[in-house]
Amino acid sequence: MELIFGIALSLHVGLKEKYNEIHPFVSWQYRQLIAGAYYNSLEKASLYLGYKLEMTENIELDLGVVSGYREDPEKLLPMARLKYDNWFVMPAAEEDNAGVVIGYEFKF
Repeated sequence: MELIFGIALSLHVGLKEKYNEIHPFVSWQYRQLIAGAYYNSLEKASLYLGYKLEMTENIELDLGVVSGYREDPEKLLPMARLKYDNWFVMPAAEEDNAGVVIGYEFKF
């Protein structure tokens, strides 16, 4: 079992709006099960629960659900994040626009 504290920095590519780019987080992992909380791009708290697929020694895919991105804070949305070492990329969407979030995690 592993508990991690850190800060992620992100860049929102292909999106029209301005978003928060600093995300303090705490994450927990037990085998392939992951859970955590972070300060999201909309400047709200998000909780997530998911599964980590270890594809190679340095590449992982996190799949799960996340809260905090809709007006109803309890509504869950699908989550996917591809990681290479401490770098990550994940899909992002606005009402009529799609993009990606590229980021880097600093773990303490």
